[in-house]
Amino acid sequence: MSRRASLLAKQEHRKPRVRFPDELVFLDNMKGNDIQACHSMLRRASVQMDINGLDNNGVTPLHNAVLEGNLAAVKLLVQHGAEVNKKDVDTWTPLHAACANGEGDIARYLLSKGASKDIKTSDGERPLDLCDARDFSVISVMLESDKARRAKLLKTREDDDDDDDIDNNNDDEDNGNAGKLRSRSKRDDNEDNDNSDPSSSTTPPTLSLGSSSQSKTSSSSSVLSRPPKPPGHSILKKSPQKFNSVAE
Repeated sequence: MSRRASLLAKQEHRKPRVRFPDELVFLDNMKGNDIQACHSMLRRASVQMDINGLDNNGVTPLHNAVLEGNLAAVKLLVQHGAEVNKKDVDTWTPLHAACANGEGDIARYLLSKGASKDIKTSDGERPLDLCDARDFSVISVMLESDKARRAKLLKTREDDDDDDDIDNNNDDEDNGNAGKLRSRSKRDDNEDNDNSDPSSSTTPPTLSLGSSSQSKTSSSSSVLSRPPKPPGHSILKKSPQKFNSVAE
């Protein structure tokens, strides 16, 4: 940097730009359920985040997703290479966290991706040992067979596809109704324009020459058929009065 540039920089007193670590940004997006932003970060080549590394709290991003109960984030992390049997600082795997927090759907998904039921913590606890005794939904997930688990996952995937189809159909219906309304309003506008256009309005009927000549001929014939006035009478004046002579 030249002396002039450094002098200008000192005079401007620019504030330093604050940049948060990618781990914190990813965790914030995950808590806000912004899966699209998380996906964009994982696809970015310059992202500085170890997907299997432990943060300051001693957990991995997958542990955080399980603790947040965010199944979509769990699937996204597993698809990008997160280890399902990675232990945190307390020697818990993500499956331990799912069982302890009562996340049955997440536990089923982790088991389908190879999570082990037999991994023990430093205290000798398996994931099933951390389940609440009254949480029968998670206990049933941990005890179900692989065949039953695959069948339920397939059914869940089909239900999600059906929901997406219903949403798409609703969007298509809304777009179709909007198009009908637009075409109807456009047709009404065209009709209004046609009614207001003087060129398209009906022209009054014109009298033909034949009818006018016939009316003139009939009027002249009626005048000619009148009897002639006697002499000494005027049309505008009364007939003159006659006075008789009076004898003196």
